[in-house]
Order: sequence, then C-alpha cells, then structure tokens
Amino acid sequence: MRIFTTIGRSLGRLAIAAVQAAIVAAMLALPLGASQAPLFNPTSGTLSGLSMVQNQNNANDALATCNSGGSPPSTQFLSGAASNSDCWDDTSTAGWIKRRIWMNGTFVATAFYDLANSLYTGIVGGGAVNTVASAATTDLCAVNPAYLVISGTTTITGFGATCQTGAWKRIQFAGALTLTYNATTLILPTGASIVTAAGDTADAVALGSGNWIVTDYQRATGAALSTIGLNVGASALGNSALPFTVPVNLGLAGSAPSSQLAIQVEGANGSTPAPTNPVLIPFRSPTAATGTPAIVPVTAPLSMTVSSTLSMGCTSGVNCRVWIYAIDNSGTPLVGLMTCSSPSGISPCSDDLLYTTNANTNGTSLSGTLATTVAAVTNAPVRIIGYVEAIWTSGTGWAAPSKVQLFGPGVARPGQVLQTKSLNGGISLAITPSSAANLVKFAASIGCQVPTSTPTTLTFERGATALTAQNLGSTVASGGNINVVASAVILDAPASTSSLTYQMTISGSCSANMELIELDEIMGALEPATGNRAPLAMVG
Repeated sequence: MRIFTTIGRSLGRLAIAAVQAAIVAAMLALPLGASQAPLFNPTSGTLSGLSMVQNQNNANDALATCNSGGSPPSTQFLSGAASNSDCWDDTSTAGWIKRRIWMNGTFVATAFYDLANSLYTGIVGGGAVNTVASAATTDLCAVNPAYLVISGTTTITGFGATCQTGAWKRIQFAGALTLTYNATTLILPTGASIVTAAGDTADAVALGSGNWIVTDYQRATGAALSTIGLNVGASALGNSALPFTVPVNLGLAGSAPSSQLAIQVEGANGSTPAPTNPVLIPFRSPTAATGTPAIVPVTAPLSMTVSSTLSMGCTSGVNCRVWIYAIDNSGTPLVGLMTCSSPSGISPCSDDLLYTTNANTNGTSLSGTLATTVAAVTNAPVRIIGYVEAIWTSGTGWAAPSKVQLFGPGVARPGQVLQTKSLNGGISLAITPSSAANLVKFAASIGCQVPTSTPTTLTFERGATALTAQNLGSTVASGGNINVVASAVILDAPASTSSLTYQMTISGSCSANMELIELDEIMGALEPATGNRAPLAMVG
C-alpha cells in the first residue's frame, strides 16, 4: 500500500507539473498582449510571478506603442483612468496614425503619421491667440500659439532665436511699424523693408540661429505688397504687357485753391500714387528713330499748380479748356499743362512730338506753350492724359474747374472735328456746340452779280454779331454788273452751348447764283489762321 501511495503521489505531482507546463507553454505561445493593456498589476488577490511578468511585458508594449488601437484606451492607465498627457495612437483610419494626447477630459490630436510614405505631418494652430509687444527683437516663441498678434509701433529687426528650426508662426499686426529687411536674419518678400498696417498678416518660418524668412505677407486692404506686375518701370514683362494706348490706373483731380488752378494725378481709386498704388504711363521713345515705348511709373504725389495771375492763354471770363500732359523727364514723371486752341488757331498738341517747356514753374500766359513744374525741360516725350475746363478772370484768378476729363478712347483730341453741319443753296445754318470751350469753324462762300454803281457789303455773322465783312461792289459809277465770288473761313469762339445761327448777310444788291455754308465744331482750328479769323478771298 505504501508503495502504491507513493507512486500515486508521484504521479499526481507529475500530472500537476505537466498541466502547469502545458499552461505555461500555451501562455508563452500567445502574443504578449494587445497594444492597449493595463499599465499596473493587481494590488489584491494572488498573483503569480509569471502573470506579473506577462502584465509587465504587456504594459511595456502599450507604453512603447502609445496605446495604439482603433478606439480610445479605457482602463489601461496607472490610475485606472486617463490623466493629462497620457497618449493614444489612433489607428481608426487605415494607413494613418493620429497621435492624440489626453487634455482635460478629451484626447486632442497633435500630429499625423503617414504609414505608407513614412511621413510626419504636424498640426499647426490651436490654443489662445496671444499678443506680443513689438521690439527690435520680437521673440515669436515667447508664447506658444502659432497665431500671434504683434502690438506697438517699434521697428522690428528680428524674431528671436528661441524657436525650434522649422517653427512656423502666423502673425497679425495691430498697427504701423517697420519690418527691416535683412538678407540673412529677416528675409522679406520683395527683398525690401515693409511698413505694416493694422490688420496685415504674415507667415514666418524659423531657419535656425535667430534667422527667419517671411514666406507670405498679405495686406488687410488686399493691395499688392509689391508693384512687380503692376509697376512696369523697367521690366521687360511690363513693357511687353502694357498697352501703349492709355495709361494704367490713372485718375485726375482739379481744384482752385486760393484762385490757383491745381491739377493732381491720382490712382483710379482716388488715392495718391504710391509703390502700392502706381500709375503707369507709356511714353514714346525720346529718340525719334526708335519705336520702343518707355513705361514710367508714378509712385509718389504728382501735381502742378498754376498761379492765379497766369491765364494759360485763356480769354478772361470765358470757359477754357486746358490740356493735361504727362512728361517723361529722363525717367522722372512730371505734369504739364497747355492750352492748345484759341480763336487764332491750334497748337500742335500731340503725343508724337518732343516738347520743350517754358522757363516758368507755375504756368504761363501763352496759348500753345507747355508749362510744368521744372524750368525748361528739353525735347521730352509727352502723353496727353486729360483736360480740365475752367474760367480764368483777369484780376481774380481761376474758378473751380467745371469739368475734369481723362483722355482715352472716345475723347476727342485738340483739332478733332466733333460735328459738322453743311448747307448748299442757303445763307444761314445753325449748330449747337457740345462745350462752351469748343470752337466753331464757319466756312462760307457766295457767288452773285453786283452792280458796280451800288455799294454792296457781305457780312459773315453769328446771330447779330458781325464776325467779318467785305465790300463786294464798287462805288464808282461805271454801269453794268460784275460777277463776284467771295468766301471766308472764320474760326469763332462763341463760348456757348446754345443753338447758334451762322449766316451771310448782304447789304446792297446781289443776284446770288451760288451759296454754300459749312459749320464744324472742333477742339481747335483745322488749319492755322492769322489774327482772329482767316481773310476773305474774292474774285471779280
């Protein structure tokens, strides 16, 4: 019996050992555990050494993989619940790991990992928007958020050296200050310093060792930071893209401060020209044999003021048109003014000619003389950019302009015919000028038989106003009649927009056999004339 008992006990121990070995082998054959596992061992009950080792291995795996899994870990943490800064690699999206950190009751995403391409994608932004005071060195990493507001007006020469290389910051400026360009420490768009304005934003990236690059700058107004593409100064692209027909972004303003005539060049938005609001004016080449245009930008205030004592060739008290010129003074833009038409004729007002201005810098009293703010500019290219209509009165000066007109397609040039009226077989014809500053060319002719013994006078008139007269018949009695053909070309300045009747009035005897009248409203005379009108031509 004792032998059998001993054998039974031995067999029992062997069976127990075998079972234990089988259990251990099975456990060792299993994976070490999911990536999400408790990070602690039980503190009550019986715990074998093997279980403790397995728990520790699973906990290490969870820590190494940041609790990787498709759903948030629940009771895997040391305290039985998540604590701030506990991590979880969210694998719920195929091919991606989203790194999350527990913050105050929720898992916040902090980065993405692209498994297929082994790429890290950081999450930019988040957190409060903080304000940093401007200083010579404005430390963008003094506070953590990616979006910062820079206050104050102190000039900035750098953004500090405390940021990690590659750190990205988005900046909003609260007011006007200067960002000072430096090719190493503060690289700015356009390679020049920038004067900020309230609401402007910029993106800046740390290059290391206190060096920064601003990769983008946006003005709050939406205006371009640079005039490249707008300011075509000397760029070949601008010269090829800008049409020669009209200036770009041009506006004009006229006023009469202290009875002076003041003309200002503006941008099309009504603001003063500036590097961010350039006016671009194409000029012909100053070399007559060259057809290449020169594009001159206006990037600063540009104006001209005519003295109250200088008439610009206008008749006192009569509405007058003064043409506005842009002048290319060796690359420097100027404003010039000239009265191109008068009852005595038209001056050669053209973009095709090279002009020399008068010696005055505040206007002239001569018609057909180009005046500007610089004395005696010589052989300069010009562009007609508009005109102003105003009244100058001797002893009083200039009244405020009644019209300011940009020149361009559809606007007549000096000397251009605006309307024509003609009558064959009549002695009177009416016309209504479109502007009181325009001239009327009155051309008329008549053929008739006139008794040599009867004084006969032909008068060319505007209404009841005689413009010129001519004797057609002799006062010497010789008997019989003579055949007379008389004609006149008269350049009249009626200073009116009312209907005007031009006529030929005969005093005496005239058996008319031909009459012809033509009226032209023009911006000036079609051909030069001497005095106030062209002379009569008479054939007897």
